[in-house]
Amino acid sequence: MLFSLKIVPTMNCSGYFCTGASMLPSSSVKLTIENLYSPQSAVSNSIGFQTLKAPYTTVSGDVLNSDYTLTGTMNIFLNNVFMRIPGGFIVPLTEFNGAHDGLISAHGNGVNISYGLQFP
Repeated sequence: MLFSLKIVPTMNCSGYFCTGASMLPSSSVKLTIENLYSPQSAVSNSIGFQTLKAPYTTVSGDVLNSDYTLTGTMNIFLNNVFMRIPGGFIVPLTEFNGAHDGLISAHGNGVNISYGLQFP
């Protein structure tokens, strides 16, 4: 794994207390990764929103009694991303091979992953 990006429950609550209701608003992330070369990942690469496992206790003591996946939108654009696969071949990461060779998967609703191969 080259890097990890994770959306976690908010800690920017009014005062010092976060309630269960403060975790319900959605968030938005737009990220472009360009001109990257990496060996093939040996572990899965999930892009998306964290699922809070029940029972989840907030800072204020509220308890979420069922699993809850944080919500929002993620627009991830992987442009000119290349990886070295077994055998030493260097291939672009595309929609066709992202899940199989890149081990990339989306977690949660509203996660959009797109791939590009553009010459400068």
